[in-house]
Amino acid sequence: MPRLSRQDFLSYIRSFNTRSYEHQHTFYAPDITMTLPDPAVPILRGPEAISKHYAQVHRVAEETVVSMVVVTEYDHVFFEMEVYFKYVVDTDKDVHGTTVQEGDVFKVTVWALYVIDEAGKMRSIRCNLWEEKMLGQFEMGPLIEESRSRAQVDLR
Repeated sequence: MPRLSRQDFLSYIRSFNTRSYEHQHTFYAPDITMTLPDPAVPILRGPEAISKHYAQVHRVAEETVVSMVVVTEYDHVFFEMEVYFKYVVDTDKDVHGTTVQEGDVFKVTVWALYVIDEAGKMRSIRCNLWEEKMLGQFEMGPLIEESRSRAQVDLR
């Protein structure tokens, strides 16, 4: 039996997508580490570092995580996701090597391995980039629906 149920993991993802940070952080161990596939971002240590990072991201972009594959196995969760960022401002900071303008949509396909501790809390999250794509000026709704149409059947 997994330490973190699939239902609970999906609740965590829903919290992330709705910016329910307080609920999201109930899933984290106090000493959680998060490794992101961006060499400019150091390893995030602790819930507060994760909050600070995403607060910065969400000031410039609306982010939506689409669950594609979720596998829970005792003390691990494997998660494949397609993540859309719609930029709400122009930014001269490179986004994976690209400058973005307000309204641009950037998509990344990422897989992540979560290590779950004995208390059922996330001890580490290691994200790995599979694919990145600047899509340009698009509405995210149809893009998200297209991704969902390819997800595991019970995640659609």
